[in-house]
Amino acid sequence: SGLDLIDNCGTGGDGLKTINISTIATLIASSMGLSMAKHGSRSVSSHSGSADLLENLGVNIEMNPTQLENCFKQTHFGFLFAPLYHQSFKKSAPLRKELFTKTIFNCLGPLINPLRPKIQLLGVYDKSLCKTMALALKALGVKRAMVVNGGGTDEIVLHDITHA
Repeated sequence: SGLDLIDNCGTGGDGLKTINISTIATLIASSMGLSMAKHGSRSVSSHSGSADLLENLGVNIEMNPTQLENCFKQTHFGFLFAPLYHQSFKKSAPLRKELFTKTIFNCLGPLINPLRPKIQLLGVYDKSLCKTMALALKALGVKRAMVVNGGGTDEIVLHDITHA
């Protein structure tokens, strides 16, 4: 159920070409027994999106629901590849890549995890989005959330101020 699932994701779109810290943190959290439901896609404006990173680690990013359930049971981790679950993401991916800039999909993606986790850590590309995205998560029924922007990235950082 979504009640005990956690999603840790970012909007992307900060344009800073950083590594995908949230996906690495998700893998660490799941190794500690937390049930992590990562929903994401390939990179548009960074070195690697969550799908790119996981695929390079050998993770099957195109799991069907049965495979996903088995993965959760075995590893406390599941990845939902956005283009498989949302046709609009699949159809818009080539255009988004060509535009090479953030679009409404950057903000929409983190809000539409099909498993509807009730706990979410969400990084946003601009600190001005923190409150708006927090209110959106609340309206969607997320019970606990933190929306962050660290040093101009959609991540929590140690080298600069992280806004929440």
